[in-house]
Amino acid sequence: MFQSDRASFFWKRYFYVFFPLFIFGVSHESYLIDNSLASLEDIGELVFFLCLYLFNFAVLSALVTNLWWFFLPTKQAH
Repeated sequence: MFQSDRASFFWKRYFYVFFPLFIFGVSHESYLIDNSLASLEDIGELVFFLCLYLFNFAVLSALVTNLWWFFLPTKQAH
């Protein structure tokens, strides 16, 4: 595989892993779901948690996609 094929494989599959993982992770976090946003301080905490979850799930999705590519069988050249 060429370098562009690797990047193409990664970016085509990355968002298929990231979005379901992020939605599932955020939907089960009680602080993010049950936040009433009563004050400005709560809004800041909500943004912080969303950014933290976004970063964590982005890294986790990249790892899963990279492992997916790594363990994919390659074609033998004739």
